[in-house]
Amino acid sequence: PPSPILYYEVTIVSMQPRTTFAIGLSTVPYPGFRLPGWHDWSIGFHSDDGRLFVNDDSVGQPYALPYRIEDVVGVGVDTGSGKAFFTRNGAKLPDVLCTDVPAPRLTVKPCIGADDECTVRVNFGTAPFKWEVANEMRAMY
Repeated sequence: PPSPILYYEVTIVSMQPRTTFAIGLSTVPYPGFRLPGWHDWSIGFHSDDGRLFVNDDSVGQPYALPYRIEDVVGVGVDTGSGKAFFTRNGAKLPDVLCTDVPAPRLTVKPCIGADDECTVRVNFGTAPFKWEVANEMRAMY
């Protein structure tokens, strides 16, 4: 049976010091000029300050340490509970304590963005994940 967890990871290959990269989930369509988390029905974990944005284009909320080049950041959603979560370098970060993530009521899709130059490698499950639990559960997006 398919895993109840939808999950993907992004490796930051290169990034300018001033670049903010964000990984998250959103419904579609999503405006291409907004980072994940800055628009309705979206969530995003931002690299520059480690803040979490959920339908919020202002200040977000403290979440984790900022991430940088060579970090592997993942995001997943439990389709049963609708809870979203993030990982960093194979470790699960604190659960996202919000009820504004629309899954499973609405289909959510992977969403990444950057405000300047960067190179990333995205893994939707075609290679082993850094977060081992996803491999054990055969999670993919």
